[in-house]
Amino acid sequence: MEIFEKYASEILFEQPIKYLGIVTYPVIMKDVFKFYKCAGVLLINPLDFNDPKVASMSYLELIIGLCQFQEEFRKNFVDILCLSLHITEDDIKINSTEDEDGMIEHTLLIKQDNIWKVVNGGMFTKIKNLICYQNGLEVLNLRENQDIIKAKRAMASLNNSGSNPTIGDQVYSVSVETGVDVEEIMNWSINRFNEVLKACDRLIHYKIYRSAEMGGMVTFKNGSPIKSWLKNEERSDTAMRSVSEVSSSFGGVIK
Repeated sequence: MEIFEKYASEILFEQPIKYLGIVTYPVIMKDVFKFYKCAGVLLINPLDFNDPKVASMSYLELIIGLCQFQEEFRKNFVDILCLSLHITEDDIKINSTEDEDGMIEHTLLIKQDNIWKVVNGGMFTKIKNLICYQNGLEVLNLRENQDIIKAKRAMASLNNSGSNPTIGDQVYSVSVETGVDVEEIMNWSINRFNEVLKACDRLIHYKIYRSAEMGGMVTFKNGSPIKSWLKNEERSDTAMRSVSEVSSSFGGVIK
């Protein structure tokens, strides 16, 4: 999406982004458990409900509807906004108005810098997508074939169904490989940590393959599986992790 390209610099250097009047902040590693516990709120596919009425709703309407019936969902929604917008629960309000046809329209009120800002359904979807991208989560594309989306998620779940490293495992592994103290890593953004983790993994595998090849231990038919440790060959620079990948990688904390 064009918006992600526009803010590539801010995302790379972990800077806050002001978009549609709302400032979003990268979530840091010390809040990783809480963030991933709440992340599912931003990753709902309305088409999974198989209900035309739900499919026609804005994402904000769907969220508000679920908040009204599920207290834990409401808490997760509030928590994810507080983490990514640097606000408190008192800075969040829902405004509901009824039009001439008796239809209820919901808007989200967010208070930042002592100013209440109105976020309608269309705005919220865009801000939600930016929060996902800023923190390395899947950005759902409803225009994509739904069978393909389901197949991708099923494959991701299958590929990550084995024993997975915990957050602690990953943090200490990155610390050992980079020489950066764990306490400092906990102040990194989640996105930075994910990218460093992937870079460490690429570098280690690259060294293994190159050492094996150069030592005459093995010959790869098409050359080393990893051509360069600088580039992730498996996914594009803009590819996000699916909810299945995130949940599996971090100990299944997403419900």
